[in-house]
Amino acid sequence: MTISDRGETVVRKGEIALSLGLYERFNRFEQILTEKQNLNAWRYDKYRFEPSGEFELTVSRWPLGQRHFKDSPKRKLEDRVADILIEIVSSTELVMLENDRRENERLKQIEQRRLEAERIQHEIEENRRREELVNQVSSWRRAADIRSFLSLCEAEISDQTLSDLEAPFTKWLRWAHQHADRLDPTRNGYLEELLPH
Repeated sequence: MTISDRGETVVRKGEIALSLGLYERFNRFEQILTEKQNLNAWRYDKYRFEPSGEFELTVSRWPLGQRHFKDSPKRKLEDRVADILIEIVSSTELVMLENDRRENERLKQIEQRRLEAERIQHEIEENRRREELVNQVSSWRRAADIRSFLSLCEAEISDQTLSDLEAPFTKWLRWAHQHADRLDPTRNGYLEELLPH
């Protein structure tokens, strides 16, 4: 048990801290000022306060709020010591349960955010893979179109021209086939990259 700088007593059980504050209520009376005092009323207190002899004990149980025990005409505060002690013990347990609930909720929210980030990342990766697949199919089709075109070109040229390895057409034809192979994912090494090593 420690006393704070505000005059409150702090009761601790582990990490749980409850503040106990004891306050006396005051009765407020309006001051009757003299004529001279009325001329400078701003310098004088308008009210006079006197102790009432009635006390109030406040148990601050963050995050649950406060509990108040007051003197009443039927029962004095000192007659409620057992009730106050029971409240302190039960409040400690309630605060501990509330803290556990809040911590579980915090961990649950962290897990939900992690799962959402994971889902978004999976979605991004899936979209990237789909786009890559469409690009590879497009490249494969372009390679197939180039090969079909080259076959037509070869059919139009005589076998003698094709057998001359230094002829410009033959060099172009060789380059065009290599280009088709570079585009074709079934021949440019793309499939081998997907296989486990």
